[in-house]
Amino acid sequence: WYRVNDSPQVDRDWYEIQVPVTSQIDVFCQAEFNVSLQLFDGTGGCGQLETIDQDEGYWCESMAEVSAQLEPGRYWIVVKPTTGGGGCGLGYRLWFDGYVPAPTGITDQAINADVQLQAPSPNPFRSATMINYNLAQPGSIRLAIYDLSGRLIRSLASESVPAGPGQIQWNGRDNAGRQVASGVYECRLDTSSGVVVVRPIIRVR
Repeated sequence: WYRVNDSPQVDRDWYEIQVPVTSQIDVFCQAEFNVSLQLFDGTGGCGQLETIDQDEGYWCESMAEVSAQLEPGRYWIVVKPTTGGGGCGLGYRLWFDGYVPAPTGITDQAINADVQLQAPSPNPFRSATMINYNLAQPGSIRLAIYDLSGRLIRSLASESVPAGPGQIQWNGRDNAGRQVASGVYECRLDTSSGVVVVRPIIRVR
């Protein structure tokens, strides 16, 4: 929020996203103010925006989330405060989970053939969430939870495992047994083959 001639005005931030292939896109927003998060279909141009999904979050308590299965095209994410008048916080964080092009020379199929780390389920979660992975070859893994600054929160596994699927539960506690705060974390799988896969994981309380 800001003021013009002592009149409160609201600032909206617009983010354009290009979707190259049909993809499930999930966007989360955690803010220092009560926030509205909107997902628009922008394929028809700025004059023909259509709302696909919208949600509201409350400062320091819960986050807003929009999700959709999107066809290739152009879309817009809009973040705006819903209450305030100049005294509320200014910061917010967006987290996108969806299609990411593979690096040059490496195909998605080649990566997925070696290591798979599925999105935690449920996500967001309150009490516990299940993390599923799959390895094409036996080897050593390290599965851990980090905060967005890269600080280790919880080590879930560090062991040799056979090829095939595996499953590990996280109960939302850190290495000291304390419940972690609401927010966005990273679930990271490191393998002895050198492949590292990261998934966002959202805790709400």
